[in-house]
Amino acid sequence: MGVKVGPIDLKVPLRNKKSALSIDLRGGAITAFHLLGKKVNPLNFRFNQEQMPDNNRGGFPFQGHFICLGRWGEPSAGEAEAGVPNHGQFTNIPWTLTDSRNNLSIRMSATAPLEGLHILRSLQLDPNQAVFAVEEKVTNINPLGRPYSIVQHPTLSAPFLNRSTVVNCNASLGFKQALTGSIDIRPMEWPRANSENGRAYSLEKTQIAESAVYTFVGTQNGPWSWITAYSPIHGFLLGYIWKREDYPWIHLWQHGEEEELIYRGIEFGTAGIHRPFGEYIHSFPTLFGEKTFEFIDAGAAIEKRYLASCWMLEASTMACKKLRWIKVG
Repeated sequence: MGVKVGPIDLKVPLRNKKSALSIDLRGGAITAFHLLGKKVNPLNFRFNQEQMPDNNRGGFPFQGHFICLGRWGEPSAGEAEAGVPNHGQFTNIPWTLTDSRNNLSIRMSATAPLEGLHILRSLQLDPNQAVFAVEEKVTNINPLGRPYSIVQHPTLSAPFLNRSTVVNCNASLGFKQALTGSIDIRPMEWPRANSENGRAYSLEKTQIAESAVYTFVGTQNGPWSWITAYSPIHGFLLGYIWKREDYPWIHLWQHGEEEELIYRGIEFGTAGIHRPFGEYIHSFPTLFGEKTFEFIDAGAAIEKRYLASCWMLEASTMACKKLRWIKVG
């Protein structure tokens, strides 16, 4: 039975010998992960209520590393009319703290009746290193099976995100999804990008304040996928690693304002298309050999895992090599 939490308990801190992180039960987001004694927090991103989509404003805002579960992107017109928010209901509702016995681990859960899904999350912080492991079990509580998506959505903003911030990952082929809804499935190789005016640039170190989503499949040259973000100004790197079979897609969301890049999502998940299911389930069930969504049967449960770590480093290339050797349990 879950433990009810009051307002004083809405932010749950964890800490080990080297690092600290914080989870907000208002939407279940990881809102901080940093080394002790260092002020820079790469997960300090937060929307205010005015920035949220209209159908999300009755709940909590997007922040930090949040989860898109049920769907990635907008619901259909009928679903929105029924109250379904963008990116699914889980980031919009309270979560319940079910177990927190020490400063190193937490178990938390949430049930989204509009999605018909339940999630149980276990997070474990390593006792000695700036590394944490997450295992999430998703159960379909409805009597009908359904297509669904799950996307991990770590989001970067200033000061960690700046003109020198470098993003690396082991992506391969990808394509561009405009935020207006148009999809250009002409393949491009990571890290290539093409702006709306046709200018080519690199997604590793974006110098163009373009608002778009670039989607790639993880390379098939091994069982692992990974993504890192490195700020040379701070000498600080954040990295994630996961089994490729759990999350085959890597997404780079960008939001620019007045020629400045304000937000970058370093996302990974099961979804390939940033649109309602009905708009692509028949036309793009697969792209580049990967399914663009998953199916969960009535009463079925799925489990997925990832690891995250942070370091103070002099070069992002050093971090990429180190991250590839972390073992996922």
